[in-house]
Amino acid sequence: MAVNSNEHKLLKQQIRENYGRVLYSYTAHIKMAHLLEKKDNYLKFIQIVLSTLTGSSLFVLMFSDQKVIAIIGTIISIILIIITGLSKTFHFSERAFQHVLAHNSYWKIKEAYTSLIVDFDRLELSNIIIKRDDLLEQTAMINQVYPKTSAKAYKLAQQALQVEEEQTFKKGEVEELLPKL
Repeated sequence: MAVNSNEHKLLKQQIRENYGRVLYSYTAHIKMAHLLEKKDNYLKFIQIVLSTLTGSSLFVLMFSDQKVIAIIGTIISIILIIITGLSKTFHFSERAFQHVLAHNSYWKIKEAYTSLIVDFDRLELSNIIIKRDDLLEQTAMINQVYPKTSAKAYKLAQQALQVEEEQTFKKGEVEELLPKL
């Protein structure tokens, strides 16, 4: 089967675009994990503050009979119960962990796409198609198993990749990281 150069270019372009999508997913999942960890940490901080205030109001009640302190302590305690319920309902830390696992799963696929792009010109077209299809299957499996990211996480990934150049090296940077020969 003769392969024309246009088919070859189209296949290479498709693989490069797939790599880009995987890179965005890889980055968006870690950004999503960070967002969820922030929410979890914020709720934990609020819980600590409210617990302290509740305990303090009970301590003050031991030495005073002010009804206002009892009312304030009760209100704070109710708010604490609501926030604790929210943290149990939304499972921020567990969800963050799922996104870390997705991020880690995308890493191998991202690296395999990089290798496929590097090896592209020396591989047979049939081998390239087999590798591409395998990578698509692996990506589909990750997409089925792990939760989706939010629009905010995607925007953070976009910022990281396009502006902050998070997944790139500046000229000479890799050489500085490698051991001296």
